[in-house]
Amino acid sequence: MERTFRKVFVLVFCVVIGLIAGCEEQEMAGTKKSRLIAAENMDLKKELGQRDKQIEDMKKQHDKEIKRQEEILVDCRKKIKVWNDKAQKSVEEKLDAFIGSVMEQTAQVQKENEALNSQVEELKAKLKEQGETAEKE
Repeated sequence: MERTFRKVFVLVFCVVIGLIAGCEEQEMAGTKKSRLIAAENMDLKKELGQRDKQIEDMKKQHDKEIKRQEEILVDCRKKIKVWNDKAQKSVEEKLDAFIGSVMEQTAQVQKENEALNSQVEELKAKLKEQGETAEKE
């Protein structure tokens, strides 16, 4: 019986040692896994922070670009207004010059018409005089 008791004792002892060693490895593996996951989470949080910073930087850069484009737009609108004003003044000046020229030409043509009308009246009067003189003779 002692032998069987010894064998059972040795067998139980081996099983207990095997269980302890197996549990310890699982605990160590679980601890290592937890540490790896924690390290990975920290890395991911750092990357997320960097991405957030990049997003903020890009937003700031985008806002600056929008402001710059708005300033350019305002400047262009001012230049367009100036050019439109210049074009309008130029058209008005040319139209005034053209109308002035037409008015001068019209006045000159009217004077010529009056002169020609007076010449026609004079010629009619001369013809009438000659016709009367010819009848008398």
